Amino acid sequence: MSRNKSHTGMKSKVELPDLEECMYRLRLLSGEHKISHVMRWLGVSATTYANWKRRGKVNYSTLVEGLLRNGISLDWFFAPNQRLHYPQPGELGEVRPGYDNRVFVDKTLAGLALAEPILKLNGVPVTEQTKRVMLDTFMLERSNVLDIKTALEQVGKALAVAINDQQQEL
Repeated sequence: MSRNKSHTGMKSKVELPDLEECMYRLRLLSGEHKISHVMRWLGVSATTYANWKRRGKVNYSTLVEGLLRNGISLDWFFAPNQRLHYPQPGELGEVRPGYDNRVFVDKTLAGLALAEPILKLNGVPVTEQTKRVMLDTFMLERSNVLDIKTALEQVGKALAVAINDQQQEL
């Protein structure tokens, strides 16, 4: 694809994190302190960091690939304090398979089908609230964003709802 002169050299107004900030965030994510271990976690060689440092800039393409490979949200990494807009299917002009409403309904029904027997098995009242917490957890896992902290938060919510429901029955 050829670009005309007005497109070449376009500068983004978005400030991307510099090398120091990237390394700080990567250390948080990886739990590693040594640069070589952080880079190994990212899936690149330690010489990559040396090249970034020498040039004074990060190769964001390599960084993004490593983050995605590790299942890290690019939103969290690049815009942690920004309120971002996530386009809804109607805004996109055409409906793509991943955004098909039928897929969402099918996932919802599958989540409820799994949740209700689990609630009953554990003696938890099957209420709108308990089903909602279970369904939220199911959807988080399906979206690959369920980490242990989120899972424990969901369990805490479910327990609170169940206790509240039991107390209301008494």
